[in-house]
Amino acid sequence: NQSRCSAGIIADGPKGPAFHAKMGAVELARRTGLPIVPGNWWASRRLTFGSWDRTIVPLPFTRMTFAFEPPLHVAPDATRDEMEAIRRELTRRLQRARNRARLHCAHA
Repeated sequence: NQSRCSAGIIADGPKGPAFHAKMGAVELARRTGLPIVPGNWWASRRLTFGSWDRTIVPLPFTRMTFAFEPPLHVAPDATRDEMEAIRRELTRRLQRARNRARLHCAHA
């Protein structure tokens, strides 16, 4: 729409595997023409659940770090192979952002 709002989604989807991007984020970017800005976060004090995705909940008054990677653009006429390559790159960038946030939080 014309307002150009920002939105965020969890790119690894509800069924896993954890930290592996699904095609939905890539398809959404293709349809809207908006970039994917990969990002992740870490908390110095947190609860980690034993679920399939190891959900993290930051504890009150914890230090949090957010890390972002360069945007990914998907052409409106991207082929399935091109979209799969972008999905794999999105997975790499999300994991890299998570690792950077984790390291920064540990040393802050």
